[in-house]
Amino acid sequence: MAETAVDHEPFIGAIEDVFVHTIALGRTLSDEQGELPTDCPGWTVKDQFAHMTGLEQVLVGSPHPEIDLPDFDHIQNDFGHYMEQHVHTRRQLALQAVVDELAGLAPRRVAQLRAQAAEGDPEVTGLMGATRPLSAGLGIRGFDLWTHEQDIRRAVGLDARMDCLAGQQAVARTLGAWGAMLPDRVEANGSMTLNVDGHDPVVVAFGGEGSAISLTMSGEIATRLGCGRGDAVALLSGSQVSGDPDLVEAVIPHFAFTP
Repeated sequence: MAETAVDHEPFIGAIEDVFVHTIALGRTLSDEQGELPTDCPGWTVKDQFAHMTGLEQVLVGSPHPEIDLPDFDHIQNDFGHYMEQHVHTRRQLALQAVVDELAGLAPRRVAQLRAQAAEGDPEVTGLMGATRPLSAGLGIRGFDLWTHEQDIRRAVGLDARMDCLAGQQAVARTLGAWGAMLPDRVEANGSMTLNVDGHDPVVVAFGGEGSAISLTMSGEIATRLGCGRGDAVALLSGSQVSGDPDLVEAVIPHFAFTP
């Protein structure tokens, strides 16, 4: 039986869309706005652009910048050290120079992804030398790039860009991650029903039979919780939460699933 072809284009198109909108936003920002803090500890708006640019440069084939780093408090592990090297090597650049680099890189990166997609579902090299099928890597990259676009938008006072393919994919990925990971993380009995705008309800069961809770929230709140962007209790204060408060309290610390 012939293998079913994998349709990568929705994910590549979402990545391309994020590049276009992030670059366009970057062109409107001043150096002062580039120094605004974001929800990623230790990173400014310009650092977010540097992070996006640096990782995509490595993925397109450029060498990873092996540089010494200051003793930053926000670096907690080897993964954080790796990410910080891409950022720190660009810290002396003006914001528009980093945006220029991303603008020059984006068409090459999208062309690379489409060339890889034409091969079916090949194994591709990811970050820190890891390899995975293209179909797995595309979802991760789209989610990461879109998330950092929203970090930038929040920092400069703009609403999240939810009404786009990447935003829809990010919400779906968040719900999928919660369904897979929360049962192993939450030490309690019961179940939770998640109602997120525009998506089918997701029911997550913990342990054995017990109480039930229901959470109704926007896609923006869901993705911020999944990415650990902001205080979870504060974020949920604007959502509809019902059911056993003890079970709600047991779940809240475990929403974030990104590094």
